[in-house]
Amino acid sequence: MVVHDCDTNPGASGGPIFARFEDGNYYIVGLHARGVNLGRATATLPNGVTTNVLNGGVLVSRWATQARAMLN
Repeated sequence: MVVHDCDTNPGASGGPIFARFEDGNYYIVGLHARGVNLGRATATLPNGVTTNVLNGGVLVSRWATQARAMLN
């Protein structure tokens, strides 16, 4: 599971989650899987952003091997 603060819309599940690394390139690190509206409650993400919506995704490491096997 990865928590992210990317903007999403209903139906965005399965969309790629990109992250920019120190080499300046963007890489897919996961797939968006859910969004939870916290209502009046808020959460502070590791990057310091405070939000009332938590987005979650599945890390690439959880599905890459299976996806690669499907190509063969």
